[in-house]
Amino acid sequence: TLEIEYDGKKMVKSALMCSIMNGTRLGGGFYMSPEAKNDDALYDVCIVDEVSSTRILGLIPNFFKGTQEKEEEVEIVQTNSIKITAIKGSLSAHVDGETLCKKGESVDVVMMPKALDVICEC
Repeated sequence: TLEIEYDGKKMVKSALMCSIMNGTRLGGGFYMSPEAKNDDALYDVCIVDEVSSTRILGLIPNFFKGTQEKEEEVEIVQTNSIKITAIKGSLSAHVDGETLCKKGESVDVVMMPKALDVICEC
């Protein structure tokens, strides 16, 4: 069970997962946030309600096509900062495939636009 806070809103829900995305894809093939833009200074947050194992199998094809938001168990919101707290259970968190923690209590994520200079040689 998670408490999710962003933009002055707070929700508590049993969630299968909550993915905070800056780009569109997760794990190569999953379009977790198909409308995300990595230069808009916003995270696209994909929240999926806790569902049965059978329903998970039914949802997976939508994530390959980027059509999951039409499903009632899936919500995508945009924000520049978010706090997620485990009310029941714990959080496992990773960034770009690297594990941050396996049994965390909370995570705060804040967008820092233009904080990284990138040099590109063409």
